[in-house]
Amino acid sequence: MKNIFRILSLSMLPASLLAQSADDRIRSSGFPVIGKIINTNIPGAPVLDQPELLKGTEQEIRTEKHGLAYPAFFDWNKDGKMDLLLGEFETGKTGSDIKVYLNEGSNKKPKFSGKYFYAKDAKGDTMTSYQWCCIGTHPRFADLDNDGYMDMLSGQYNPGQINWWRGGKDGFQARQFVDQEGYTEGNLGFSGVSSELDPRSNNYWNYTSAGFADFNGDGLTDLFVGGFGEMKVALNVGTKEVPKFGLRKYLLGLDGLPVSVMRPSEEEIQKAKSQRGSYFTYSGVIKSFVTPVDWDVDGVLDLLVTHLYGERKTKDPVVFFRGVQTDKGLRFEEAKSLFTVPDVYKTFPGCQPNIAVTDYNDDGVKDLVIGLSLPALNGYEIDSLASWGYLKDFGLQAPGKDPGRMLEWEGGIEKLRKRIADNPSMKNYFYGKFTEEKYLTLRHRGFVYVMLGKKNPVEAVAVKGVVAKDEVNLLTSVEY
Repeated sequence: MKNIFRILSLSMLPASLLAQSADDRIRSSGFPVIGKIINTNIPGAPVLDQPELLKGTEQEIRTEKHGLAYPAFFDWNKDGKMDLLLGEFETGKTGSDIKVYLNEGSNKKPKFSGKYFYAKDAKGDTMTSYQWCCIGTHPRFADLDNDGYMDMLSGQYNPGQINWWRGGKDGFQARQFVDQEGYTEGNLGFSGVSSELDPRSNNYWNYTSAGFADFNGDGLTDLFVGGFGEMKVALNVGTKEVPKFGLRKYLLGLDGLPVSVMRPSEEEIQKAKSQRGSYFTYSGVIKSFVTPVDWDVDGVLDLLVTHLYGERKTKDPVVFFRGVQTDKGLRFEEAKSLFTVPDVYKTFPGCQPNIAVTDYNDDGVKDLVIGLSLPALNGYEIDSLASWGYLKDFGLQAPGKDPGRMLEWEGGIEKLRKRIADNPSMKNYFYGKFTEEKYLTLRHRGFVYVMLGKKNPVEAVAVKGVVAKDEVNLLTSVEY
């Protein structure tokens, strides 16, 4: 009788959940051991525990393809339990899909088998977004049209559209795009203008990583954008039922300058201005993601920021900007690392951390869930040396350009050897500073770590009466 019930219950699962690939059952080896983290002293903020790798009871929880992992949580099967979603990155109009791992435990003690299926809309179509470089589908949830159903959204590498799957009683509707001021279909990047603030420019739209929250307190959900340059916000200038994102503006500090993870020196700014006419990365980082959240529970929106995490100048993976209400609206204090590991070269292994803020164990305190890309050799052997160095240290390519993926496309090691022999300039591209041939098999794999939060005994008090400086016109438009 038990077997009959098991067969019936299995038959109710999505077919793709029952058809995992053979590789899904391979367990990775050599996971790096993260040192003891120390939380930065931020009154009101959750005190985070040591990161724990999220393991499936039957098979590993990870992303393949180009190895980026974008975690999110949503009750997918409407059983009252929060399920894990993992966005993927693949080059092309399809393939940047979303894995769904059903919660087989409870909200207080989530449990995942590691078996998954791909998210589909109400029509049965796979939910995917066109990503042809550098960024994957990163699921975000907000009731954008205020109809009582959560919608799913994701940004896009280029041309910077906002993918919108509207929620409803029967699931998510087919994808559409949110209207954005200045967007013209098929006419981007050819205007003769280079500016992050001018929608005629490709720089304005390129690498639109997306986060969502109410920036100005008008009850509408606004768009927060990271990317290759500065971090920005686009106010929702539509209505509660019909959203539209206005022009993107810089997120500013109290000093009137764009928020910066690693502020450049005046010498660097002047050199960049003389070479290009404007300073392009005042933020100091690239491939950034902005997560707007009241992290310190003082009633004012803050920012958590992650980025490529590809060079030594950024030792810690997650940055905190405290929000402050000023006479000029919401501004942000200077960047602080959310946590660190003292006396080490690098706090986290791997690269491109992507975060989700959630109450993972349903205790009323925010937790941090991190998707992390780790370099693996020979399939699933995580390499310690590459993990604990930075991409720039070794001249390695970022996820999306792994030599191991090229190995597959070329059709084997012999063909890749021949390609390198015929094109010696490609050796540095594939090997970086390594010389051992095993690094031709390097693939980034995406894994998930959970950092549980504990209530901070020290409460935060919102700062009031702050007078902020006027916006500094640091970055200018360049005609060419």
